[in-house]
Amino acid sequence: MLNLQKKLSNGLTWQEQVASMRAAYDQPAVDYPALKYRHWLNIPYAGDSARQQFNVYLPEGEGPFPTLILVHGGGWYTGDRSDRWLSSAFPFVENGFALVSVGYRLADEAVFPDPVEDVVRAVEQIARTGERYGLDTARIGIIGGSAGANLAAHAALRCTCVKAALIQCPPLDFSAYRAQLAQAGLVREGSSMPEEDTSYEAMYLGGSILELPDRAKDANPANHLSGHIPPMLLVHGTADTVVPYLQSVSFLQTVNRAAQDETRASLISIAAGDHDSPASDQDGLLEQKLAFFRKNLA
Repeated sequence: MLNLQKKLSNGLTWQEQVASMRAAYDQPAVDYPALKYRHWLNIPYAGDSARQQFNVYLPEGEGPFPTLILVHGGGWYTGDRSDRWLSSAFPFVENGFALVSVGYRLADEAVFPDPVEDVVRAVEQIARTGERYGLDTARIGIIGGSAGANLAAHAALRCTCVKAALIQCPPLDFSAYRAQLAQAGLVREGSSMPEEDTSYEAMYLGGSILELPDRAKDANPANHLSGHIPPMLLVHGTADTVVPYLQSVSFLQTVNRAAQDETRASLISIAAGDHDSPASDQDGLLEQKLAFFRKNLA
């Protein structure tokens, strides 16, 4: 259970720490009046939180359209269904895909597993009701970046309606960060390490991985690879100092071993790429992502 008054090692309460982190990293929202896409905004899917809503954006033409569900990043403490992650996904709409941007409760409202449950509920509702918005519910993919990649991976494994998953710079095995960064000769930037109660990962779990080792293990999608494993495309920069590149390498191997299929997951490695590189279009990334979804949502 979330305790907003919990005292952390830096002397701040949980609530104060989240507010401090958010003030430093919050991104401006997209200017909705300027949008050229047909859209529905703020559709509730669960609970009373304003974050438990999704937005729908449609391309030109007649539907139903293959659908991509976007799960934003932000370290589980910030971000929104209308922030920069949404802006980076609009090229999919321009290429014929419907886009559904999902919000979920953040660290000032909920901790693991609640954000995962939020995304799963949203995906299930989209699959049930998407036809009313022009969505092809038989052709659903999911996209997640950073913190959203962790949530998207969980949802992809739990929701059989998800036929393909684009997983970008995913934080998965928090206990491996220190060794993986050391192996790459890198030092973490933007956050303390998961062993500390002020880290991004602590904001997700409700405490550090030393306090909550079992919860940290459960938060790793690699520990839930049974049954439904859709095709996955991983994208990660090799010089990522926020989430180690080796997180994706390890997940790739684990997914393919569990699926008994060496091609179930594939990895695009961005040489010298940082944490933001997977959301860019450098080196023709967009075309590779489009090809992945066109193949698996045909």
